Amino acid sequence: MHRGLLSGCDGPAEPRRGPPGRRDPPGIRGHSAAGGSQPGPLRPARRGADRRTGLRRGGGHSFGANVALEMAVSAGFTGPLVLLAPSLSRGDASMALRVLNQLGKVAGHLPFVAALKALAPALKREVSPERHAALAAEILKNDPRVNRRQVRAYLAHLDGHGAGPLCASGVPAWLVFGEKDDVGLTDGERSALEACDRTKVVMVPGAGHMTLTSHPTVVAEVLLEALASTN
Repeated sequence: MHRGLLSGCDGPAEPRRGPPGRRDPPGIRGHSAAGGSQPGPLRPARRGADRRTGLRRGGGHSFGANVALEMAVSAGFTGPLVLLAPSLSRGDASMALRVLNQLGKVAGHLPFVAALKALAPALKREVSPERHAALAAEILKNDPRVNRRQVRAYLAHLDGHGAGPLCASGVPAWLVFGEKDDVGLTDGERSALEACDRTKVVMVPGAGHMTLTSHPTVVAEVLLEALASTN
């Protein structure tokens, strides 16, 4: 999917090539979603990428954080991971996505048409005017029919996950959430993560979903702490 609904609008507005193993899967961050690419096949693809490149550190924001989480639990990462606003289960995924998924069962792709039109103005509170213009243009490139399939597959993929796979992986991970974000943790997930000696939950006071742009200093401090843990 193009920049918008699932990606949390993180990263540059234009597609950018990174090192092998760090490229975004089809349909994310400007890459075309041929045939309506869905989140399900991420695990084997990411496993293969990691084995080829030896990539061991990762991170991401929103849906990108979930991609990094998949890479960690299935590809033998040693870490660390820095996950900004990940969803560990359907219960702590964005309420907007859950509502759209339910509405889509009745009205098809039409709720996603409305959501895309509403998303660009809503982002004005989260990013600079210059950044907003680029993001708004990318958001309008979304295909609402593809978005509907992606959201349905994404939420189904989250069912039954929770904090267990991350804790069992043993990968050191920092999970960062905005205090005012509706993406968060269930009580059970928080308890499980706090019991893991390799995970740390960081709540950012006053922050919403876009901690990377609203509180960059806090995010930078978490990144430095994570990287220092491997030295």
